[in-house]
Amino acid sequence: MNAKDITETLISDTDKLGKVVDIKSLLAALLLVAAGVAAFFFIGHDSFPASADMLILLVGAALVVLGAVHAARKFSKVVYLPTRSDVAVVQFSMDAMSKKRVLESLENGTLTADCVVLRHGGSLRLDVLRSKDGSFNAVQVFEFVPYTYSPLTEVFYLDGKSAEELLRGLAVKK
Repeated sequence: MNAKDITETLISDTDKLGKVVDIKSLLAALLLVAAGVAAFFFIGHDSFPASADMLILLVGAALVVLGAVHAARKFSKVVYLPTRSDVAVVQFSMDAMSKKRVLESLENGTLTADCVVLRHGGSLRLDVLRSKDGSFNAVQVFEFVPYTYSPLTEVFYLDGKSAEELLRGLAVKK
C-alpha cells in the first residue's frame, strides 16, 4: 500500500477526512494552459524571425503540457473536515526487532519514538497521518509481504501532543 491507498482507506473509514478541490492548484494549471495557448497567437507575425517563432512554439507547447500535467496531479487534497486543515502522510521504515514493542505500545496508547527502531528498507513501515493544525493524528503499522505492504494493525488515533512528540522524536532519529 502506498500513501495514496492509505489515505483512501482512512477516508472511507472515518467521516472526518475528505477530499476537496484545491482551487489554487487548479487555477495555476489553468493559467499555465492559458499562457501556453496565448503564446501560439504570437507565431507567424512578421515582426519575429523564424527562430523566434520556433522558440515561442516550444514555450507555448511546454506551458500547455505543464499545465495539463499539473491539473491532472494536484487538483484535489485530503483535509480534516472539522477544521479544513490539510492532511499529510509521513512514512518511517522500521526494523522488525521493534515490532513487538511498537504493537504493544500502540495497543496501550503509549507509542513514543523510543519504541521505534528506524532502519532504511526495514520490513515494517509506520505511517503517521497528521493534519497541519495537529487536530487529527492517525498511526498505522504495515508489514512488507512479497511485493507490497499489508496492514499489520488497525488505525490508531493519537491526541495532538503525543503525535507531535512522536514525529519530533522520529525526525531526530532519521
